[in-house]
Amino acid sequence: MEENRRIVEALYGRLNTECSKAFLSPDLVRVLTSVRWVYTGPDGGWRKSAECRPQSDRVLVGNCMPLAAFAFTNEALLDCVGWNSPPPLETVLQNLCSIASKYKPQDSESTGATSDVTKRRQKALNSLDVMTIYQHLAKKIKEPESLKVIRSELQDQAWVLVSGEFYMVDRVALKMHCDLQPHFLQVPASGLDDFYLALGVREQIRQEDIEGILASVGSKYEANEPISATDASLVCRLLNAIADVDNPTWSADLLVLTEDETLKRAADVVYDDVNVRQGDLGAGDLPYTFVHRKISYDTADRLQITMFSVRCWEDTKDNSFDPFFQQENIVDRIKGILNDYDPSSIFNEFLQNASDAGATECRFWLDSRSYGTKTVLSTQMAAWQGPALMIYNDAEFSDKDFDALCRLGVGNKREDTSKIGRYGLGFNSVYHFTDVPSIVSGPYIGFFDPHMTNLPKSRDRSGAPIAKGGHRCDFRKLSMDTLADQLAPYRGILGCDMRSHFKGTLFRIPLRINPTDPPASKVGVTDELTTAAVAKSGFGGVEWTVGQIQKMMDGWVADAKVGMLFLKNVETIRISEVTVTKAESVKSDLLKSSNSTFGPPGSIVEIEVSPAASASETAANSLWLVCCDDVFPSSTPDHVKQLAARRHWSPHRGVAIQIQETRRSDSHNKLFVHLPTPILTELPFHIHGDFALTSNRKNLAGGSEEENEKRIWNSFLIETCLPDTAIRAMEHLFAIVFAHPTNLHRSRHDFNKANKAYFDRWPVKTTKEFQPFLKAFLRRAYSSPVFPCLGPLTELPMQLKAGRDAILPGPVAIPPELESKVLSWVCKGTRAVSIVPGSVMSAIKTEWSREPKLSYKQVDGDFIRKSLLETPDYIKNNMRTRAEREWILGWAFQPVLNPKVRFSVTSNDLQIIPLHNGEWMRLREGKKEYYVLTTHEHNLLDAEDILVGAHVFSTDELRRALNLLIEGDKYNIGWLPPETFAARFLEENPGGVTDKQLTQLWDYIAEEHQSLETFFEFPILKTSYGTITTLDKALTGFQISGLPYETCQKFIVLMDLLRDIGVVVFESAAHKDHQYFKNKCPKYSDLRLLEAIVTHWNALPTLRAFSRMEAEEMRKLVLGLEGKIRATLLLSIGHLPIWTTQGSTNVSPLIAASGAYYLEGHFALRGFGAFPMVICSDSDDVQILKLIGATPLRIAVAITDFVLPKFHSGVLKCEGSLRTAYLSLLLNLFYVSTIRGRVAVAPQEVLRNARCYVARDGSFHGQGILALPGEGLTESVFADHAAFFGDKEMTDSMLRYGMKSSLRTLGSHPALVVECAEKILAETVDTGAALETTRARAVQLVKYIYENPEAGGVDWMDAKWKIVPRETNLEPPYDLRAPNLPMYMAFSQLINPENRDLLWTRRGFFPADLVPSHAFRSKFIKVEKFYIEEAYQHLNILVKSIAPACKTAEQQQLFKLHLIRIYEKLESWATMSDELLLSTRQMPSYMKTPYILNGNDKDPSEATSWVWPENLMFDIDQNISSYQVVDKSLLRYRTLLVALGADQMEHVEGSIDVTDGRKRGDMEDQIQNCFETQDQHTGFMDIRFKFQVGADIVAHKVVLARASEYFFRRFTGVWASNLTRDPEDPGVHVIDLSSYGDIKKRFWGLLYYFYSDTLILSNGPPLFENEVDRGTESEGEDGATHEERLSERVQYLMELQDVANRFEATRLKELIAQELVIGEKVIHSNVFNIRSHAERNQAENVKEHCDKFITKNKSSVLKYVEGEILAQREELRRLEMLEAQDDDENDEDYVPSNAISPARAFVEEELRVLQENLAELLALS
Repeated sequence: MEENRRIVEALYGRLNTECSKAFLSPDLVRVLTSVRWVYTGPDGGWRKSAECRPQSDRVLVGNCMPLAAFAFTNEALLDCVGWNSPPPLETVLQNLCSIASKYKPQDSESTGATSDVTKRRQKALNSLDVMTIYQHLAKKIKEPESLKVIRSELQDQAWVLVSGEFYMVDRVALKMHCDLQPHFLQVPASGLDDFYLALGVREQIRQEDIEGILASVGSKYEANEPISATDASLVCRLLNAIADVDNPTWSADLLVLTEDETLKRAADVVYDDVNVRQGDLGAGDLPYTFVHRKISYDTADRLQITMFSVRCWEDTKDNSFDPFFQQENIVDRIKGILNDYDPSSIFNEFLQNASDAGATECRFWLDSRSYGTKTVLSTQMAAWQGPALMIYNDAEFSDKDFDALCRLGVGNKREDTSKIGRYGLGFNSVYHFTDVPSIVSGPYIGFFDPHMTNLPKSRDRSGAPIAKGGHRCDFRKLSMDTLADQLAPYRGILGCDMRSHFKGTLFRIPLRINPTDPPASKVGVTDELTTAAVAKSGFGGVEWTVGQIQKMMDGWVADAKVGMLFLKNVETIRISEVTVTKAESVKSDLLKSSNSTFGPPGSIVEIEVSPAASASETAANSLWLVCCDDVFPSSTPDHVKQLAARRHWSPHRGVAIQIQETRRSDSHNKLFVHLPTPILTELPFHIHGDFALTSNRKNLAGGSEEENEKRIWNSFLIETCLPDTAIRAMEHLFAIVFAHPTNLHRSRHDFNKANKAYFDRWPVKTTKEFQPFLKAFLRRAYSSPVFPCLGPLTELPMQLKAGRDAILPGPVAIPPELESKVLSWVCKGTRAVSIVPGSVMSAIKTEWSREPKLSYKQVDGDFIRKSLLETPDYIKNNMRTRAEREWILGWAFQPVLNPKVRFSVTSNDLQIIPLHNGEWMRLREGKKEYYVLTTHEHNLLDAEDILVGAHVFSTDELRRALNLLIEGDKYNIGWLPPETFAARFLEENPGGVTDKQLTQLWDYIAEEHQSLETFFEFPILKTSYGTITTLDKALTGFQISGLPYETCQKFIVLMDLLRDIGVVVFESAAHKDHQYFKNKCPKYSDLRLLEAIVTHWNALPTLRAFSRMEAEEMRKLVLGLEGKIRATLLLSIGHLPIWTTQGSTNVSPLIAASGAYYLEGHFALRGFGAFPMVICSDSDDVQILKLIGATPLRIAVAITDFVLPKFHSGVLKCEGSLRTAYLSLLLNLFYVSTIRGRVAVAPQEVLRNARCYVARDGSFHGQGILALPGEGLTESVFADHAAFFGDKEMTDSMLRYGMKSSLRTLGSHPALVVECAEKILAETVDTGAALETTRARAVQLVKYIYENPEAGGVDWMDAKWKIVPRETNLEPPYDLRAPNLPMYMAFSQLINPENRDLLWTRRGFFPADLVPSHAFRSKFIKVEKFYIEEAYQHLNILVKSIAPACKTAEQQQLFKLHLIRIYEKLESWATMSDELLLSTRQMPSYMKTPYILNGNDKDPSEATSWVWPENLMFDIDQNISSYQVVDKSLLRYRTLLVALGADQMEHVEGSIDVTDGRKRGDMEDQIQNCFETQDQHTGFMDIRFKFQVGADIVAHKVVLARASEYFFRRFTGVWASNLTRDPEDPGVHVIDLSSYGDIKKRFWGLLYYFYSDTLILSNGPPLFENEVDRGTESEGEDGATHEERLSERVQYLMELQDVANRFEATRLKELIAQELVIGEKVIHSNVFNIRSHAERNQAENVKEHCDKFITKNKSSVLKYVEGEILAQREELRRLEMLEAQDDDENDEDYVPSNAISPARAFVEEELRVLQENLAELLALS
């Protein structure tokens, strides 16, 4: 064969490549199947295809069948010879048995002789081979017939490989918690649990298996015979193994190793959990057999071996004590009770129980210490050695009391009406805080454990453990050493030493401690408390902090202060360090000595609160009036009494009223049922009764059912019993509040204070439940003596009267200062007035007004008016102050104020009209007899006998009453007529009036009279000059009040003139601004004033001269009336000397306008000399001057004839102020010249011909000579030619008036631009020119040309215009290989600096601030243009010449930056247009070397860093053949690189139809959150999944059953019968999935889908920090790249789909397919793998997507597959070389041949698959 090897390999190679269905003729098939043509090596020779197998089956049949020496990969050939089918099952099993026979288990001696190295090699080699066989067989067990064959062949074989040896199935298990060799071994984890289980391997070692080994050991020894050390060690290991079994069952016959090295039954031994025993006795002195010390406490505890301390406890325990023995489900019952009880109710519950027990003292405190955990009853009890709430009372528990606690809710006080509580229910409030409360009372200590999980289990007669709900024992019989830590919390407390009888009762309530609570202090503990915080109990209780409990206790102090008010026994309560005591006050004598009609006396109780010694607050005492009744009211119906007797209800009730000055808010007063309840009444006192409450004491029982007995009883107490008690309490309260009558007699304040204190404690409002009580109380008050009443002058002693006999306050509010006087008047000697506050009175009226109504007396308006009729002079004689009269008159005039209301007593005939002389007259209907005067009338007249004193009507209400009396003719009061007033006033003042009278008179007139005609001839008008004249002069004068400020200023300036010429001026403000002046006096106007001045001035006999101020004001007046003055008046004005002249001074005379001249236009001649006959005027004066006789003077004539000659002759120089003045004239001339018409002719002539234009240097020039200043270009170029430009102010005006054409500008004179350019061009060649200045001017010129490309009318692209300064001072790397160019260049020679990175080695650039404008580019389109080939040449230079020199990191960074810019520019060109894209494709023809730097991390100086574009490919995750992966830095240049020849992977778009998900709600979100966070405390999850590795997963069965039909079937099928409960949490079922292999991460995804109906984003648990961002391409925090994350994600999705298949999650499979297809997960390296997976899972849409991907990317995929084939072949050659080597076995690097074969098989299989893929791709091509 060896000599013909090449021929055979050629033949085989041709079969591999050319064999197909068409190629395989029938003859060839017959030859291939019947002829020995397969060479199997020197040992096997030539074989038929059916007699051998391919190399890929080496592991499965290599020991039983020959293997082909040549690797066949052609599918058609393999199908033809049958090698695509698995090898025969029997042959595989024969191969396995052959291997197993070589590695049988060795005995211990031979095993020990085997070296460790040999063991490791055996494990490594044989595990690899056999695991493949196992995996193959695992697939076969799914076929029933195959499974039967496998079981038959292997049933008597040692075929399970463990540690390099094979064992029978009865010697191995999948799980083992400890080493049980050589009896049992653990199968290594391999994911084949289902396979092992199907063939008889047990899942884990069972307890009975281990007990069997123990029994075999025990059978070797006689009873009490010590066993050997080896067996003793084995027994310990076996016991540990049993303890490690899940939920080990207790066995009384379990053999346990004892201290004397013998084996005893577990029921007969005790574990010594206490180091120091009773009386320091040895083990032999005690009647117990102790377990050997090698057995740990945890093992003994798991095996439920009795502890020594527990046995001592059991020996002293009271076996008759059996809490909750009648309850079938005590935990659920307690849960229901806890739902009714708030945690804070615990204090009241224990207080009432203490009172029922006859205790006088009750204490509550928080023991925040933690105690030892070693000597306790059980491991679980160690968790309750921390902080605890402690409760004590000084009464002892009786047997009945203990029995009541044991009988939940039954109690022993139901029929005892003297008892408050019901032991059994209230006590269970402790379970809010703990699971294990305890009690010490008398000689007993008791523990309660409703869960039956904390206390040690008792033993039945057979020794089997029995859990009980509680234990009690006589602690005097206990040894303090055995349970020292357990009893430590009670010792030393209030005399309790846990050795002698304890007088009292002590409760300990250990807290469920919140783990966030700060560590408690340790007491008597040497080791730290290691027990974790107690988990939330089965009661649903919360975890507490010490601070929370302390805060709760502090909050209960307020209730404790009043908690003893209705208790019969308890006198002292201590809460922590606060003490509250109750005692009867000495003030109770006030009640005992009071009137006996009050009924049974109440008591005054003093509550004293003593704070801690360290507290800052002082002791606070409170006094309470407590009234109680124990008998039924006489009106009680018989059926109510019978009901009370049958239900054991008591009529005991009471009222407690706080009688101190400072009381609690009514909102805090509560309903008591002996103790405070949470029920608030809003009454001003506490009420108490034996009410029927709900079990939690939060509400009244009975609901709204009328026939409910509890409702009937509660209503009876509220409506019948308590109102009587409250009325009696009010009677007692009167005796207390008004206990010192002498003080009240001396001080009205004391009475008011006492009266307020009394009525403040009356009920006026309450809650809805207690409205019947309030109504009944107020009704009883009508007939009960509860109203304190006063007599005349508030004499004492006071009396109590019923409401029907008292005079009560009405709507008449009597002021405090009048109360004594008024009450004394209205009472008329009786003692019947009660001062009831408004709130109480309102409640009384509301209730007494209901049917049947109750009549009562009250102080109201009719009562007051009736009293006034009986005592007519009462107001005159008694009501002397203003307040007194206002109050009584207000009530007297009520009928007048409210005429529509019917009053029993009206205001007629009441003596209520005051006169000015002090008399009071009767109010009658009829003729006017009395008059009402205002204050002014009273001041001006003396007639007091008929005048009503209106000042008495001083309030708004009384004034309204007075107005009602005056209006109309009904009553005998009216206003004083004006004519009567006028006659009386003139009669009393015949000689005129004084200034005071004048002021008063105008006050009167202003208020009372609209017309002044009555006073027309009176001299009462005061002028502004200070004189007085008659009122009629006002009609011709000027009233100046209220005129605008500017008008008033005129009168101030002209006042002397007006006085001198006789014009009257007055102010209405000085006359009260009487309306008459506004109505009758002429309105002011400037024209009226001007006429008055002109008329009076002309009428003067001697003309009066005008001052300059008067003249100025007159000019303003005249000018302001332009167009409004009549012609005759204008002529008169022309003669007024009020005008100034040009150039005049302050002493120059004023002239009249008539005969003078004025300047026409907006100009002046100031500064050019004096003009005596020319009026100084402006444009506003022109028209009026012309009308009053002045002559105009034209500006053109003024300038040419008078001003310019002075400048031209040198008399004046055009500088300074003269220059300013002349320019002002010139500007006016400009203006006039622009006016249309004849007026502009003369100015235009002057401007054309005269040298009137001023240059910058002050010289004068003609039109068109000067250049426009301010143009940047000319200003810069001709900066030193001052006479070249016109004056700026002048030129600005010329521009404003449209005279720009008279100046030379760049726009209107193109030659100017050319002149500037020629001047700059000359300077650029002038070596003497300043370089910076020249460049600045050149820059300005270029910018101007950019803005005005048409300027100068020349072609600026002409090469002669070398006026553009090019870019200089280049920074690296632009200075490298830059061309040598002149400083100034033509526009056509430079390009845009934006292209600097493309061309810096080829061209010059415009400076950044001189880039051509858009307008310039539009005009000269060739500017900045360059050839794209220049960029290619530049890139060649960069790569060839500059890149190799970049050695430093800084140089390379800078080079890469500019290289990126080149790529970016080329990319933009490639995407800009098809033409540029086509040009870009020509680029490779210009490039001489690779020019793409594939990665920012590459060194550009190295030639290997550069690649050609055609060697790059986009969208691949690894290099493929000659293709390199495109670095992410080049991804943005895809268009460019593809145009240059780079390849790219074609993505395939796809879509997946996904079934609609279910609708979700808030509850599902909450449940999902519990699942994701695995919250086992508040998540209520009831199913736990266990796995091969990692932590368990908990979930909700209802969620899984609802979301999955599969789980619904399983929970009601096979799993339902095999479900086991979690021993740590019995409410949770456990499902073991370890047999499914390592599927935990995938199972997370499945459960997450069931909860969220979505696909999980992470590749494992749904933790936010582990979630994968599907779109990221950067490396994650763990350093994984995008490609690595993609690979992990795809692998996870395929594994998750396997789980979805197994658990029938169809929609999850659709979601996975959707992410694979739409999420672009398919790439070159995984497309075939994903497709294969899709075929197995029948995911046709995914398979179709992969096929499309392969078709579109067949070229690149082909290269990828070819590259992988080459790599695998290289690996295969390497393995063959290793196989052929002949190394020494002792060589450290020696590799056995058996280790190579599995690896070689794997590579060959990979190569086979790749060749199949290659064949498929070649077929596509």
